Amino acid sequence: MVLEPVPGWQEELDYWYTRGLHALKFEMRAYTNPSCYPQARYDDPQMTAFFDEAQRRQMTVTIDPAPIDFPVYQPEAFARAVRNHPEARFVLCHLGYPSPLDKPGMRDRWKSMIQAACAENCWIDVSAMPDLFDAEGWPYPTALALLNEVRDCCGIEKLIWGSDIPGTLNRATYPQMRDMFAKRTGWPQQDLDRLFYENARQAYQL
Repeated sequence: MVLEPVPGWQEELDYWYTRGLHALKFEMRAYTNPSCYPQARYDDPQMTAFFDEAQRRQMTVTIDPAPIDFPVYQPEAFARAVRNHPEARFVLCHLGYPSPLDKPGMRDRWKSMIQAACAENCWIDVSAMPDLFDAEGWPYPTALALLNEVRDCCGIEKLIWGSDIPGTLNRATYPQMRDMFAKRTGWPQQDLDRLFYENARQAYQL
């Protein structure tokens, strides 16, 4: 479910929670758009209230962190939110959104976000690589290199496969998005099983 920080959000959360939606999603680029809630940050009171409620209900909080050069890309604040809500589960989307990497300091900020997501109650999904690395084209070698870097940093038990369709279908086929990981990583089958479904079952309590 996606909630807005307006009066009545608790009632809306309760409505959808009782109907089976047990995950919150925050698209930080859209959420902090100047026409929406530009002051929203991981550590502001409203976001903390969302996280507090997710922890009380032991929900999953899914975060699309926005590109690295956006003001809302805040590894330290994200790390505190994860650390301060150990009974909630967090999923950081899009491999921590490693774009753009070619500006000064961007790679270090991305690494800090990934390190924050190595926490026990956090996972990292790997969806939307065709979007982020469209200029390279299939098979997105930079994405595969970064994937292995994150695996070495956080462990295979932290990675969750995803496609991010339908938008990514403009850049790759579904079999390509699957085979990019299933056939080109060279990982053993037990690691692929964790990537493709076992980790997601744990992160989302499926």
